[in-house]
Amino acid sequence: MKLKIFLLTLLLMFMCSGSYAADIVLITDKSNSVDKISATDAKNIFLGKKKRWDDGSIIIPIVQKDQKVADQFNKTIVKKTSSQFDLFWRKAVFTGTGAPPTEVEDNDAMKKMVTSKTGAIGYITADALDDTVKKVEVQ
Repeated sequence: MKLKIFLLTLLLMFMCSGSYAADIVLITDKSNSVDKISATDAKNIFLGKKKRWDDGSIIIPIVQKDQKVADQFNKTIVKKTSSQFDLFWRKAVFTGTGAPPTEVEDNDAMKKMVTSKTGAIGYITADALDDTVKKVEVQ
């Protein structure tokens, strides 16, 4: 009985901590021919190192201001903390080597922005995915 209570307490602590996060999905507009990209390409897109889709069209990366969602995205896709991601872009702006991605407030704003800009790619939580945007699989 004590073991069950201990395990239940541990589970509740995990779920209430910042460690428990929603799945993040990459999205693009429905007209984009891209269905999947490599994890490396996904990372490079948001670090400004990959600027064109395979067909030659311009990629427009968009990020969220929502800190929980941005933290999870940076951790899983970019493989950086949000502080490291911000520092990377501050250095790029300072040295003139790049401009940071456009920022939007939240999932809804992300979907609206992605659907309004050809070539845009962004991210939302999986529970916000609907038929207004296309999910891009990361391999």
